[in-house]
Parts: sequence; C-alpha cells; structure tokens
Amino acid sequence: PFQKDKAMGHKDVAVLALALSTDEEILVSGDTTGKVKLWKTKTGKSLRQFQAHDSAVTSLCLSRDASKILTGSSNGTCREFGVLNQTVLKQFDGHTSHVYECRYVLNWALSSDDNNPQSVSGENWVVSASGDGTVRFWKQGICVRIIQPPTRSSARKSLMVGKSSFVVDPTQMMTEARAIHTLLPVIGRENHMVVVPRCSIAYLVDLEG
Repeated sequence: PFQKDKAMGHKDVAVLALALSTDEEILVSGDTTGKVKLWKTKTGKSLRQFQAHDSAVTSLCLSRDASKILTGSSNGTCREFGVLNQTVLKQFDGHTSHVYECRYVLNWALSSDDNNPQSVSGENWVVSASGDGTVRFWKQGICVRIIQPPTRSSARKSLMVGKSSFVVDPTQMMTEARAIHTLLPVIGRENHMVVVPRCSIAYLVDLEG
C-alpha cells in the first residue's frame, strides 16, 4: 500500500546493491556514495541508515538471523556491521578491485572439521568475489584461501584431464584475470558454487577450490 504514495529509495544517487532477509521482512540497499539503508518491506519504512564505505557499495548480504550485514565496496574492501548499532565487526582487506559479491557461507550446506583450519564451516566464514579475478574465503576476517579460474585456453586443457584445483598462492596470481562478478550457491549440491567470470565460461567449483 505504501507504494501508492511513495517508494523506498536513496535521494539523487544510484542504488547498486540489494539484499533481502530470509523472512523477507527486511530489505537492505546500498548506493554509490557508500550509504546503506534498511527498510521494512511491508510498510516501506526506513528503519536506519549508515555510512558503510567512503566509496560505492557494490554488494550486500544479511546474515541468516538478520543481525549482521556484509558490505562490499568499489575500493576492494568488505566489512561486516552489526545491524542494531552499525558497528564495524570485521574488515576484510585483500582484494585489489571492486568487490562484486560478498556472502556468508553459512547459507550453504557445509561440513565441519575443527582439526583442519582450511575446511569451510560455520557462520564465521565469508566468501567474496572481485574484479581482480579472485574468489577469497575468509574466517574471522583473515583470508585463508584464494581461488582463481584459469584463462580460457588453460581452462580447456585442465578440464580435459579431469578435476583440477583453482586454489592459488598469493604470489602466483594472474594479474590480468577476468573480473568475477557472480557467485551462486547450488541448491541440491552441497558445498558447491557457480563462479562466473566476465567471459563465456562459468565454473562449478566446490568450496575447497
């Protein structure tokens, strides 16, 4: 009903990112000035707003209980904020270009192995994708794994010989890699995601790379 008179929005700036809570009660929006707004979807009421970054907000994700927000920025940083007081809980530094996706891995089906620090489990895990051509896995704000899809020519060779790992050493990353603009969890296939670089190939990758 509120849309008869007005609509949710940001004044005189472009909205680049949106996220919806799992119960669909809360909508989060981010704009080109780095501002984030929270809305009540049924009424269109603005619940709160805050300055998340000094540059554009390019990605948003709410935790399952909607108590935390992940924000990705055009300056290459990700941050986690508490919803109630907008305090920065964690900062994820490492990407060298726009962050196009940042997500809580908890939303996916995961196994747990506390004896293996490289295993992906629990709500402390975050995955991000960037214009620098990498996907990074974070635990407690620390990057523990970097994966990078190969170039088109090398991809065909590696896929012809079977499964191959995309995990890379930080010192061996390709500097001219294609931007990764989308990460999608795969319903029905536990621990898998689709990684979509800016090219004609998409990759089905498990969370170990």
